[in-house]
Amino acid sequence: FHRAFWQKRDPTPATPGNERLIGHYRRIFHALEHFSTDGKTWDRRGDVYIRYGEPAFVSKRGKIRYEMDTDVVNVKERLLMSLPPEARQEIKARATRLRTSTRDVEILSETAAGISVGDFESIDFGLNPNRGLTASIGDETGEYVRGAELTSRDMMGMMEITIRGIPLFPIDSTTEWEYWIYPDVAGGIEIAFTALHRGGDYDYPDISQGRNLARFNQRIWQERRPETVVARAVTVQPDRYVKPGNALDFHYAAASFRGTEGRSRLEVYFGVPVQDVLENKGGSGEDHLERGIALFDSTWTPIFRQIVTVPVTLDADGDVEAGTLAIDELALQIPPGRYYLGVQINHPATNRRGGYTRELIVEDYQVPGLRISDIELAGRVIEDSTATTKGGLRVVPLPSHTYRRGQPIVIYYEVYGLSSDDFGQTRYRVDYRIKPLRGKLRGIRVIRALGRLLGIEEKAIVTISYERVGTRLDEHNYLEIDPGDTKEGRFELTISVTDLNTQISIQKNTVFNIH
Repeated sequence: FHRAFWQKRDPTPATPGNERLIGHYRRIFHALEHFSTDGKTWDRRGDVYIRYGEPAFVSKRGKIRYEMDTDVVNVKERLLMSLPPEARQEIKARATRLRTSTRDVEILSETAAGISVGDFESIDFGLNPNRGLTASIGDETGEYVRGAELTSRDMMGMMEITIRGIPLFPIDSTTEWEYWIYPDVAGGIEIAFTALHRGGDYDYPDISQGRNLARFNQRIWQERRPETVVARAVTVQPDRYVKPGNALDFHYAAASFRGTEGRSRLEVYFGVPVQDVLENKGGSGEDHLERGIALFDSTWTPIFRQIVTVPVTLDADGDVEAGTLAIDELALQIPPGRYYLGVQINHPATNRRGGYTRELIVEDYQVPGLRISDIELAGRVIEDSTATTKGGLRVVPLPSHTYRRGQPIVIYYEVYGLSSDDFGQTRYRVDYRIKPLRGKLRGIRVIRALGRLLGIEEKAIVTISYERVGTRLDEHNYLEIDPGDTKEGRFELTISVTDLNTQISIQKNTVFNIH
């Protein structure tokens, strides 16, 4: 974040036009950050999260939590009590079982002279305490005997009255799992997920196979499969939207320019209210934010995702007034085309977050002919020999597009594809037109600009004209004007560039506020 430049923001912040849509994109950010191994796609947890948002309760293998919240406990108890004893037995048996066999122990003779383990059984195997040494003919049928086929470990597990901290779906203790509870979705649901290994993609668990008990319970688990639970919930409640109660307000803007290697350079600008994030208001202090950005192509395929921690520092003598912004920016080299841009700012210290999204068209500035970049509204333009872009200029962006009364209005833009005459010279005219959308212009004068001033015409619409002569086919231009006595209002700025060698014209516009 730039510490040298602070900009007062509009006290009436920009609000998203569709809060539900904004919340959806914010969930996509979260899914890509927390439920993705490649940063481009999310696993099954992401599908559920994007639809229903943050669960009220999460428990994981290796980080087991017990249900404590009343609403969560009520869901757990209702679902648990709806299970028959055999289903609860299988849940506990698999959750606590250490053995690796997928088959049941079978007694080989009526006198129990031998047993068949089938494959490896580890230390938790014990003879059925409910079984006598002499087995009946029915024991060799391979069918589950209700209330009889329990190991000593299973018996210990069944002694517990409730099943807490583990999913109500049979999953082996050696399998990576987690489960979520949503008390306010479809009357209250629990969803289990499993992964092949730690850090891998999660999916819905399969129904257990092999053991007699599992076969006995198979119909129950068919009805309780997590994907079935979600499918039924979707028919009742397709999604879940929770309106944010303590959102973090911030400003953002975007502008595109010619890039390198046939690409365009998309710049994204952020402005965060300093007093909203610094705990030590009005004095020195340090804090940090999490800045997130995701870019999707026209098919909603994510092509860029980044969440970074950004420090915010205020100098000891920097007395921050209300509405001051900290400014940051990010540049991406991307192919021209249609995109969906999502941005978010998180403040971990207060657990506040905000996000916005927009559709944008990134132009192809490589095609032949006269072109003009987007217009970047700025707080200042500084000549900097170390700058690698923008013709040796450092441009401090103004994401709020709002200037204080009397503050200079600064704009930056680039012109491409100028033609040269027989002597190798380029000649072009720039007309800046400022039209009031709300308010009235008064006393406009130019502070800094490139080229020869042709004149200022101040009527209902103010027009400022400049002419430039040079040898470069591409130009980096800026304009800094004094708004004079202009009161509060909203204004449209249009830049028209005319190539005087070909008489071809092109224009771009933007909107700014004075407050």
